[in-house]
Parts: sequence; structure tokens; C-alpha cells
Amino acid sequence: MKVLGRLLRILISESAHLIWVLRCDRTINGVQHSEQSITKRWTTMINKRLQTDRITAKVIVRKENYKNLVTSTWSDVITTNTNHNKNWAIALEVLVGIIPPRPSTNEAPR
Repeated sequence: MKVLGRLLRILISESAHLIWVLRCDRTINGVQHSEQSITKRWTTMINKRLQTDRITAKVIVRKENYKNLVTSTWSDVITTNTNHNKNWAIALEVLVGIIPPRPSTNEAPR
């Protein structure tokens, strides 16, 4: 449960920050963001957070229990180029990252 709570805290805090940034951009600069651009920015932001966790596990903390925490936090929500390498959290390979949501086939295009 600790892992699910950690992932939930990451997603909520990163999403709240993005909402704040988008609102400021709209209020100050008058920019209207499309749903597609918001989705792309959110996916990019979560992928950056994943990479930050990987760097922290490999370079900064270097403790086995932290590596396990990072691995178990992200393993169900990412895709890798290989079949879930055991050490993907600290491996030097490139991860594909979070899969962006696909538009529903039932919705009309905007």
C-alpha cells in the first residue's frame, strides 16, 4: 500500500502543479490550451518525474531499498523497450515511459 500511496502522491502533486502552471499561462498570457497539448504536457511531466526517480535511485541514494521502492512504484504504469528488465530503475537503457491516453473511439474529434 505504501507504493500505491507514493504513486498517488506523485500524480496528484505533479498534476496540481501543471494545473497551476496552465491557469497562470491562461490568466497572464491569455493562452488557451487544447486537450491534446495538456495531455502531452502532463505525459512529459510524469516521464520527467520517472527519470528523476531513476537518477535518484542510481546516483544519489544508491540503496537497495530505495531502488526497490522506485521499481515497485512505477513498474505497473510504464513500458520498457525490453520485457521489464529486473533493474530497469537503474539500468542505462531508455524507457518508453508513461503511455499517453488514447482518444476514445466513441468521442467526436475536436
